[in-house]
Amino acid sequence: MRRKNRTKEEFEILGKELIDYYFNNPHANSSKYMSEKFDVDEVSIRTILSKEFKRRYDNSLSRKFLKYELCNKEQSGQTKSI
Repeated sequence: MRRKNRTKEEFEILGKELIDYYFNNPHANSSKYMSEKFDVDEVSIRTILSKEFKRRYDNSLSRKFLKYELCNKEQSGQTKSI
């Protein structure tokens, strides 16, 4: 039996629950297990987790520092061409 499509709000709530479950349950966070638990396909799970990993990577302190340092070098003309 096919389930109804989720609304955008329901999908956002599902994403938050998936992310929370993924990081709080390291022993049971395979995409196959989560697809059965949350009744969603594995592609959607991978998409949601990929977006979260990218967001966390972009917001990391070291990433921000590298961007800041690169901007300062470009402004002072100290960039090296490869």
